[in-house]
Amino acid sequence: KVLNISIGHKAEDYSTDPVDIALEQAVKSGITVVTSAGNSGPNPGTILAPGDSPYVITVGALDDRGTPDRKDDKPVYFSSCGPTPL
Repeated sequence: KVLNISIGHKAEDYSTDPVDIALEQAVKSGITVVTSAGNSGPNPGTILAPGDSPYVITVGALDDRGTPDRKDDKPVYFSSCGPTPL
């Protein structure tokens, strides 16, 4: 069971944000949750909710440069970056 949710918004704290709380419950019920980091990058600490939750797997965007080789992949300028506040 996997849930992919690609949204992002600013939240004060993952423990009080309604979306973060709902996804935490999903994880506790056995669902793996994968979410986007957000599009507020590239500075450190720009990950948006629900990617700020320690319960989800957060992924950023990258440019594969049109090749199958991962060695030349680079993060895109708009992808949010960690760390997240805990």
